[in-house]
Amino acid sequence: MFYFDTTYLLYVFLPILAMSLGVQLYLKSTFRKWSQVRNSSGLTGMDVGRALFERTDLTAIPLQVTRGTLSDNFDPRHQVVNLSHDVADRPSVAAMAVVAHELGHVQQYQSSSVLMAARNFLVPAVQFSPMISYVAIIAGL
Repeated sequence: MFYFDTTYLLYVFLPILAMSLGVQLYLKSTFRKWSQVRNSSGLTGMDVGRALFERTDLTAIPLQVTRGTLSDNFDPRHQVVNLSHDVADRPSVAAMAVVAHELGHVQQYQSSSVLMAARNFLVPAVQFSPMISYVAIIAGL
């Protein structure tokens, strides 16, 4: 027999859903706002990435443009930093911040950070979890 407690929906599912949506909206809104502000150097995200590799002790790895919005990431398996078109080709404050963030992951990887090792260990589970999270929340697991 199936039993569903509606208080679970009220106290667990809806707050988690609201927080997730709130964070996502805030992130997109902040990125949109700072994407409209040109950085003082006039450098695109791709230029910033190259400059940071030149001016730091990081070993340079490829920077490539990828599809999507806010899809920027460092892929340690393929040793590449993927930058969305909005970041790679625009001279905005947001582009600089996103590139610096991704190169922070490169620095963690190249310095054999324990946190990066933990991140790499968790990536498969995190990639799989969005597919089942809503089902699990609704089912009460």
